Amino acid sequence: MITQRNSGRYLFVPVLAILAAVSCLGVTELEETFRWTGVLVPTDDAPGSLEGSVGLVIGHGQTQVGIGITGGEPGTTLGWRIRNGMCSGDGESIVPAPFPAVAITAEGAGTLEATIPHRIDDAGDGPFAGEVFANADGTGDLLACADMNLDS
Repeated sequence: MITQRNSGRYLFVPVLAILAAVSCLGVTELEETFRWTGVLVPTDDAPGSLEGSVGLVIGHGQTQVGIGITGGEPGTTLGWRIRNGMCSGDGESIVPAPFPAVAITAEGAGTLEATIPHRIDDAGDGPFAGEVFANADGTGDLLACADMNLDS
C-alpha cells in the first residue's frame, strides 16, 4: 500500500526540500539512508514547457517518493513512477503497484509525496530514473524522464 499527500497548491515545491525534511524524521544510527534526486527532462511528446524534479529517500523502514511538476497541461492528471535503470534504458518500477497520480492545477503545477511502508531492496545500488506518463495509471506516452543521482 502506498499512502500519499497531494498538494493542490499552484506554487512549485522543490522535491529536494520535501525529501530532505522527510528524511530527517525518525533517524536511527542503525540504518543508512539513501537520497536520490533528479531533474525531469521533457520528451518530444511533452506538452508545452513541462519540467520538474523527482526524489527518493530510502531508509528507516520505509521509502519516501516525491515529484514536483510545472508547465503541465491544466486539469490533467499524470502518471509517474521511479524505476531501476537510466532514462536511456529499460527497468522495472521500484514497487509493483502504480504510484498515485499527480493532479495538474489550473496554473499547470502539481506536487505529490508518497510513502511506501517498507525499505526497497538494493537502496544504494541504483541507478534509478523518474518517469512521467500521459495517463494517470502510468501508461501512455512518456512525457519526461529524470536520471536520478545519489546525493552525498
